[in-house]
Amino acid sequence: MTRLIVVQGSPAVGKTTLTRQLATELGMGIVAKDDFKELLYDKLGLPADRDQSRIYGSAVMQAMFALSRTLLEGGIDHLLESAFHPDLAEADFARLLNGLSDVHVVQLYCHTTPEVQAQRYAQRLTEGTRHPGHPDQSKDISEFVDYNQRYTQLALQPCIDVDTTSLSDKELKPLAQNIKDTLEATS
Repeated sequence: MTRLIVVQGSPAVGKTTLTRQLATELGMGIVAKDDFKELLYDKLGLPADRDQSRIYGSAVMQAMFALSRTLLEGGIDHLLESAFHPDLAEADFARLLNGLSDVHVVQLYCHTTPEVQAQRYAQRLTEGTRHPGHPDQSKDISEFVDYNQRYTQLALQPCIDVDTTSLSDKELKPLAQNIKDTLEATS
């Protein structure tokens, strides 16, 4: 059985932080959108505008799914993390999983309140820890409300709902065990 954990949710819900913690806890690799985008920024330069950033994003999504497919074909467990647009991702996931047998998928749907998202996003801007290629700018709570309506759960089942408002080490181990149990139940 090859395991694929899809980490989904809107911007600033804590997907990347959770993905990195789970990768360590579960001993799995990561395929993450921002890692690929930052490679493009470093090699091709920063996007000139929002349209070019979208082109980068589209290319990155194709690369992510291609790498994930190769890993699955090789029997390599991994986490696949991004803010997936459900309408666009449906066809991508159908192609990814088409013809693969014995691949067990669990979706982690990450969410928190728009207030927490706005706080985390503002902290990113203040700390300056994100790659300069990301077109980060101040956002208000209404934008996170909108994101949360657009970046909903994917059609992938089973799905574990993860409130990322607080993810302490105490909460991480039970979540990792829940993932293991859910994967085992789908075998």
